[in-house]
Amino acid sequence: RKPSAPLPIGETAMGDACSCDRARIPGDDLVWGDQAPKEAPSSQVGVAGDGFGWTVQEEAQKEQGRKKALEKALTLSFPFEGLDVASFDADKDEHKFTLTSEAAANLRALATALKACPKTCIRVCAHVSPPAHLNSAFLSLAMARFVREALQRNGCKNIIAAQGAGVSSYGHTGIELARCEAEEAASIDEEMNKLENSFEVRLAKVLRLDVSFEGVDLNNFDPDKDVSEFKDVASQNLDRIAQVLDESPDTCIRIFGYSGPPSHPNCVKLSHVRAQRVREALHSRGTRSTIAAM
Repeated sequence: RKPSAPLPIGETAMGDACSCDRARIPGDDLVWGDQAPKEAPSSQVGVAGDGFGWTVQEEAQKEQGRKKALEKALTLSFPFEGLDVASFDADKDEHKFTLTSEAAANLRALATALKACPKTCIRVCAHVSPPAHLNSAFLSLAMARFVREALQRNGCKNIIAAQGAGVSSYGHTGIELARCEAEEAASIDEEMNKLENSFEVRLAKVLRLDVSFEGVDLNNFDPDKDVSEFKDVASQNLDRIAQVLDESPDTCIRIFGYSGPPSHPNCVKLSHVRAQRVREALHSRGTRSTIAAM
Protein backbone atom coordinates (compact mmCIF):
# COMPACT_ATOMS: atom_id res chain seq x y z
CA ARG A 1 0.00 0.00 0.00
CA LYS A 2 1.32 3.41 -0.95
CA PRO A 3 1.91 5.90 1.82
CA SER A 4 -0.47 8.84 1.93
CA ALA A 5 0.80 12.04 0.49
CA PRO A 6 1.50 14.83 3.00
CA LEU A 7 -1.39 17.25 3.45
CA PRO A 8 -0.99 20.75 2.12
CA ILE A 9 -0.42 23.40 4.70
CA GLY A 10 -3.72 24.89 5.91
CA GLU A 11 -5.82 21.82 5.12
CA THR A 12 -7.29 19.26 7.46
CA ALA A 13 -7.52 15.54 6.91
CA MET A 14 -10.98 16.10 5.43
CA GLY A 15 -9.55 18.52 2.91
CA ASP A 16 -11.16 21.65 4.47
CA ALA A 17 -9.11 24.71 5.11
CA CYS A 18 -8.45 25.51 8.79
CA SER A 19 -9.46 29.08 9.48
CA CYS A 20 -8.44 29.30 13.19
CA ASP A 21 -5.37 31.32 14.06
CA ARG A 22 -4.47 29.43 17.25
CA ALA A 23 -4.55 25.98 18.71
CA ARG A 24 -5.35 25.01 22.30
CA ILE A 25 -4.83 21.78 24.14
CA PRO A 26 -7.86 21.12 26.32
CA GLY A 27 -7.08 21.64 29.98
CA ASP A 28 -3.90 23.67 29.58
CA ASP A 29 -3.30 27.41 29.61
CA LEU A 30 -0.79 27.57 26.72
CA VAL A 31 -1.85 29.44 23.59
CA TRP A 32 -0.15 29.48 20.20
CA GLY A 33 -0.78 31.77 17.34
CA ASP A 34 -1.21 35.44 16.91
CA GLN A 35 -3.92 35.87 19.58
CA ALA A 36 -2.45 36.45 23.09
CA PRO A 37 -4.44 35.47 26.17
CA LYS A 38 -6.55 38.20 27.66
CA GLU A 39 -5.63 39.30 31.18
CA ALA A 40 -8.17 40.16 33.83
CA PRO A 41 -8.29 43.85 34.74
CA SER A 42 -5.85 44.65 37.50
CA SER A 43 -8.63 46.09 39.67
CA GLN A 44 -10.57 42.84 39.83
CA VAL A 45 -9.79 39.35 41.07
CA GLY A 46 -12.15 36.48 40.38
CA VAL A 47 -12.44 32.91 41.58
CA ALA A 48 -13.31 30.47 38.81
CA GLY A 49 -16.80 29.13 39.19
CA ASP A 50 -17.86 31.41 42.05
CA GLY A 51 -20.15 33.46 39.90
CA PHE A 52 -18.95 36.80 41.17
CA GLY A 53 -15.81 38.84 41.67
CA TRP A 54 -14.62 41.23 44.31
CA THR A 55 -12.40 44.21 43.86
CA VAL A 56 -9.14 44.86 45.67
CA GLN A 57 -10.52 48.21 46.71
CA GLU A 58 -13.58 46.65 48.31
CA GLU A 59 -11.49 44.18 50.26
CA ALA A 60 -9.18 46.96 51.44
CA GLN A 61 -12.20 48.87 52.69
CA LYS A 62 -13.46 45.84 54.58
CA GLU A 63 -10.04 45.30 56.17
CA GLN A 64 -9.92 48.95 57.21
CA GLY A 65 -13.36 48.59 58.76
CA ARG A 66 -12.26 45.55 60.78
CA LYS A 67 -9.21 47.42 62.04
CA LYS A 68 -11.28 50.42 63.10
CA ALA A 69 -13.73 48.18 64.94
CA LEU A 70 -10.85 46.54 66.82
CA GLU A 71 -9.25 49.87 67.71
CA LYS A 72 -12.59 51.02 69.14
CA ALA A 73 -13.02 47.77 71.10
CA LEU A 74 -9.56 48.17 72.62
CA THR A 75 -10.70 51.40 74.29
CA LEU A 76 -13.65 49.78 76.09
CA SER A 77 -13.69 49.57 79.88
CA PHE A 78 -13.95 46.37 81.92
CA PRO A 79 -15.03 47.18 85.49
CA PHE A 80 -15.14 44.36 88.04
CA GLU A 81 -17.58 44.02 90.93
CA GLY A 82 -16.59 43.82 94.58
CA LEU A 83 -12.80 43.75 94.31
CA ASP A 84 -11.00 43.76 97.68
CA VAL A 85 -7.23 43.62 97.41
CA ALA A 86 -6.78 42.93 101.14
CA SER A 87 -8.99 39.83 101.19
CA PHE A 88 -7.98 38.44 97.79
CA ASP A 89 -6.45 34.95 97.93
CA ALA A 90 -4.59 34.04 94.73
CA ASP A 91 -4.86 30.32 95.49
CA LYS A 92 -8.65 30.39 95.89
CA ASP A 93 -10.10 33.46 94.21
CA GLU A 94 -8.25 33.62 90.87
CA HIS A 95 -11.30 32.50 88.88
CA LYS A 96 -14.02 34.02 91.08
CA PHE A 97 -14.29 37.49 89.57
CA THR A 98 -17.58 39.05 88.57
CA LEU A 99 -17.82 41.50 85.67
CA THR A 100 -20.40 44.28 85.64
CA SER A 101 -23.08 44.07 82.94
CA GLU A 102 -21.23 46.83 81.07
CA ALA A 103 -17.97 44.89 81.19
CA ALA A 104 -19.67 41.68 80.01
CA ALA A 105 -21.14 43.45 76.99
CA ASN A 106 -17.81 45.11 76.21
CA LEU A 107 -16.03 41.79 76.43
CA ARG A 108 -18.37 40.27 73.85
CA ALA A 109 -17.76 43.25 71.54
CA LEU A 110 -14.01 42.86 71.95
CA ALA A 111 -14.20 39.14 71.23
CA THR A 112 -16.15 39.81 68.02
CA ALA A 113 -13.57 42.36 66.87
CA LEU A 114 -10.66 40.05 67.68
CA LYS A 115 -12.20 37.11 65.82
CA ALA A 116 -12.46 39.33 62.74
CA CYS A 117 -8.68 40.00 63.04
CA PRO A 118 -7.34 36.57 64.09
CA LYS A 119 -3.70 37.43 63.37
CA THR A 120 -3.69 40.45 65.69
CA CYS A 121 -1.90 40.05 69.04
CA ILE A 122 -2.97 42.10 72.06
CA ARG A 123 -1.80 42.81 75.60
CA VAL A 124 -4.22 42.81 78.55
CA CYS A 125 -2.68 44.87 81.38
CA ALA A 126 -4.49 45.15 84.73
CA HIS A 127 -3.76 47.43 87.67
CA VAL A 128 -5.34 48.07 91.06
CA SER A 129 -5.89 51.26 93.02
CA PRO A 130 -3.57 52.42 95.84
CA PRO A 131 -2.47 51.89 98.52
CA ALA A 132 0.13 49.25 97.79
CA HIS A 133 -0.57 45.82 99.26
CA LEU A 134 1.08 42.42 99.21
CA ASN A 135 -1.82 41.25 97.06
CA SER A 136 -1.61 44.07 94.48
CA ALA A 137 0.55 42.10 92.05
CA PHE A 138 -1.49 38.89 92.50
CA LEU A 139 -4.82 40.61 92.04
CA SER A 140 -3.80 42.58 88.95
CA LEU A 141 -2.32 39.50 87.25
CA ALA A 142 -5.39 37.41 88.09
CA MET A 143 -7.65 40.11 86.61
CA ALA A 144 -5.67 40.18 83.35
CA ARG A 145 -5.74 36.40 83.06
CA PHE A 146 -9.46 36.34 83.78
CA VAL A 147 -10.11 38.68 80.84
CA ARG A 148 -7.86 36.60 78.58
CA GLU A 149 -9.62 33.37 79.52
CA ALA A 150 -13.02 35.00 78.98
CA LEU A 151 -11.99 36.07 75.47
CA GLN A 152 -10.75 32.57 74.71
CA ARG A 153 -14.03 31.08 75.93
CA ASN A 154 -15.75 33.40 73.46
CA GLY A 155 -13.82 31.83 70.60
CA CYS A 156 -10.78 34.12 70.25
CA LYS A 157 -7.73 32.34 68.82
CA ASN A 158 -5.51 35.43 68.96
CA ILE A 159 -2.26 35.56 70.87
CA ILE A 160 -3.14 37.40 74.11
CA ALA A 161 -0.61 38.38 76.78
CA ALA A 162 -1.86 38.85 80.37
CA GLN A 163 0.12 41.34 82.45
CA GLY A 164 -0.30 42.36 86.10
CA ALA A 165 1.00 45.88 86.72
CA GLY A 166 0.31 46.00 90.45
CA VAL A 167 -0.65 49.38 91.88
CA SER A 168 -2.01 51.85 89.35
CA SER A 169 -0.27 55.14 88.66
CA TYR A 170 -3.70 56.49 87.62
CA GLY A 171 -5.18 56.00 91.06
CA HIS A 172 -7.90 53.52 90.10
CA THR A 173 -8.46 49.86 89.28
CA GLY A 174 -8.79 49.00 85.62
CA ILE A 175 -7.81 47.12 82.47
CA GLU A 176 -5.74 48.53 79.60
CA LEU A 177 -5.73 46.90 76.17
CA ALA A 178 -3.25 47.43 73.34
CA ARG A 179 -1.92 45.78 70.22
CA CYS A 180 1.47 44.08 70.51
CA GLU A 181 3.79 41.83 68.55
CA ALA A 182 3.90 38.08 69.15
CA GLU A 183 7.45 38.38 70.53
CA GLU A 184 6.32 41.00 73.05
CA ALA A 185 3.40 38.82 74.14
CA ALA A 186 5.74 35.87 74.73
CA SER A 187 8.12 38.10 76.69
CA ILE A 188 5.29 39.38 78.93
CA ASP A 189 4.05 35.86 79.73
CA GLU A 190 7.60 34.76 80.55
CA GLU A 191 8.05 37.76 82.84
CA MET A 192 4.80 37.04 84.66
CA ASN A 193 5.77 33.40 85.16
CA LYS A 194 9.09 34.49 86.66
CA LEU A 195 7.26 36.92 88.93
CA GLU A 196 5.01 34.17 90.26
CA ASN A 197 8.04 32.04 91.11
CA SER A 198 10.06 34.86 92.67
CA PHE A 199 10.96 34.92 96.37
CA GLU A 200 8.88 38.07 97.00
CA VAL A 201 5.75 36.55 95.55
CA ARG A 202 6.15 33.20 97.29
CA LEU A 203 6.84 34.96 100.60
CA ALA A 204 3.73 37.11 100.21
CA LYS A 205 1.68 33.96 99.62
CA VAL A 206 2.93 32.04 102.65
CA LEU A 207 2.53 35.06 104.92
CA ARG A 208 -1.20 34.84 104.20
CA LEU A 209 -1.43 31.27 105.45
CA ASP A 210 -3.64 30.45 108.41
CA VAL A 211 -1.72 30.40 111.70
CA SER A 212 -4.54 30.02 114.21
CA PHE A 213 -4.79 28.80 117.77
CA GLU A 214 -7.13 26.56 119.69
CA GLY A 215 -9.88 28.49 121.44
CA VAL A 216 -9.57 29.33 125.11
CA ASP A 217 -11.89 30.51 127.88
CA LEU A 218 -10.62 33.98 128.67
CA ASN A 219 -12.29 33.89 132.07
CA ASN A 220 -10.07 30.98 133.10
CA PHE A 221 -7.05 31.44 130.81
CA ASP A 222 -3.98 33.24 132.17
CA PRO A 223 -1.78 34.47 129.27
CA ASP A 224 1.22 34.74 131.61
CA LYS A 225 1.07 31.11 132.67
CA ASP A 226 -1.03 29.09 130.27
CA VAL A 227 0.13 28.05 126.80
CA SER A 228 -1.97 28.85 123.74
CA GLU A 229 -1.86 25.80 121.48
CA PHE A 230 -1.63 25.88 117.68
CA LYS A 231 -4.18 24.15 115.52
CA ASP A 232 -2.83 21.33 113.33
CA VAL A 233 -3.09 23.40 110.15
CA ALA A 234 -1.07 26.20 111.80
CA SER A 235 1.86 23.88 112.48
CA GLN A 236 1.92 22.78 108.84
CA ASN A 237 1.76 26.35 107.60
CA LEU A 238 4.54 27.45 109.94
CA ASP A 239 6.75 24.83 108.27
CA ARG A 240 6.03 26.39 104.88
CA ILE A 241 6.68 29.92 106.13
CA ALA A 242 10.00 28.93 107.67
CA GLN A 243 11.04 27.16 104.48
CA VAL A 244 10.57 30.30 102.39
CA LEU A 245 12.17 32.60 104.97
CA ASP A 246 15.26 30.41 104.99
CA GLU A 247 15.93 31.45 101.38
CA SER A 248 16.55 35.03 102.51
CA PRO A 249 17.71 35.32 106.15
CA ASP A 250 17.96 39.12 105.84
CA THR A 251 14.21 39.40 105.32
CA CYS A 252 12.34 41.01 108.22
CA ILE A 253 8.69 40.31 108.97
CA ARG A 254 6.10 41.55 111.43
CA ILE A 255 3.54 39.39 113.24
CA PHE A 256 0.25 40.69 114.61
CA GLY A 257 -1.63 38.63 117.19
CA TYR A 258 -5.41 38.72 117.60
CA SER A 259 -8.00 37.36 120.02
CA GLY A 260 -11.72 37.59 120.68
CA PRO A 261 -14.52 38.32 120.30
CA PRO A 262 -16.03 38.69 122.82
CA SER A 263 -14.02 41.52 124.29
CA HIS A 264 -12.17 40.75 127.50
CA PRO A 265 -9.49 42.45 129.63
CA ASN A 266 -7.07 39.65 128.70
CA CYS A 267 -7.56 40.02 124.92
CA VAL A 268 -4.64 42.41 124.36
CA LYS A 269 -2.24 40.37 126.44
CA LEU A 270 -3.35 37.12 124.80
CA SER A 271 -2.87 38.65 121.34
CA HIS A 272 0.70 39.63 122.17
CA VAL A 273 1.48 36.22 123.64
CA ARG A 274 0.18 34.53 120.48
CA ALA A 275 2.38 36.71 118.27
CA GLN A 276 5.37 35.76 120.41
CA ARG A 277 4.43 32.08 120.13
CA VAL A 278 4.49 32.33 116.33
CA ARG A 279 7.92 34.00 116.42
CA GLU A 280 9.28 31.31 118.73
CA ALA A 281 7.83 28.58 116.50
CA LEU A 282 9.57 30.03 113.42
CA HIS A 283 12.89 30.40 115.23
CA SER A 284 12.62 26.83 116.48
CA ARG A 285 12.35 25.78 112.82
CA GLY A 286 15.67 27.44 112.05
CA THR A 287 14.44 30.81 110.80
CA ARG A 288 17.15 33.50 111.16
CA SER A 289 15.06 36.42 109.99
CA THR A 290 14.33 39.37 112.26
CA ILE A 291 10.73 39.03 113.43
CA ALA A 292 8.70 41.67 115.28
CA ALA A 293 5.85 40.31 117.47
CA MET A 294 2.99 42.72 118.18
